[in-house]
Formats: sequence, C-alpha cells, structure tokens
Amino acid sequence: MLAKTNHHGYVKDTDTGVIINNDEEEYKKFLATRESIKRNNNLCKRIDEVENDLRDIKELLLQLVHRNN
Repeated sequence: MLAKTNHHGYVKDTDTGVIINNDEEEYKKFLATRESIKRNNNLCKRIDEVENDLRDIKELLLQLVHRNN
C-alpha cells in the first residue's frame, strides 16, 4: 500500500518502506534528459567514425601520391 509523505510527488510503500517519486513531470524530464544523452552519445560515436574514415582516406591518398612520385 502507498502512503503520502510530507514531500510533494513522493509516496511511501508501506510494505517495503521504499520512498517512490511519482511526479509525472519529473519522470518526463528524466526521460527527455536520458534520450538527449543517448542522442549525444550516438553523435559522438558517429563523429569518431567519420574522423577515422577521413584518417584512412588521408593515408590512402598519401600512399597514392608517394607511389606516383
């Protein structure tokens, strides 16, 4: 059973003693923040991949230039 607490958005599970945040707006903010972090991490990975690809292309071009000289 859940019981109200003195703090807005929190309830206490009387069976386990666990305090639960049931504020829907806070949960939505949490999900949005987590999704933003996930997008940022994915962008960083993609940028790293592009940098590696460019490095490989540069090396190949340098090999071609040196081979033709």
